[in-house]
Amino acid sequence: MIPKSLNIYGETYKVKIVKDKPDAMDCAGKNHSKSKIIYIKEDEAEEMFHTYLHECFHGVFEEGRLNEAVEDGLEEVIIEQLVKFLLKHFTVKPK
Repeated sequence: MIPKSLNIYGETYKVKIVKDKPDAMDCAGKNHSKSKIIYIKEDEAEEMFHTYLHECFHGVFEEGRLNEAVEDGLEEVIIEQLVKFLLKHFTVKPK
């Protein structure tokens, strides 16, 4: 189960599961850091959880100001590898 909100470094992000891709979203999820909303496209539970973790890490990069030190393309690669590693080696579930 994906929570409806989460706290990233003191900032509360709402999580919305959507049937259609918002804002011409061309991927499975989107983190709108300015509005503090994470959108996840409705899909199979495992895929949605992968997307949820991916978008949470984008929030960590934004709120932790890591995005200032890493260019967008590299941020995507780092986040995707972190998510794959976590899901392969740990039992990860939201609180």
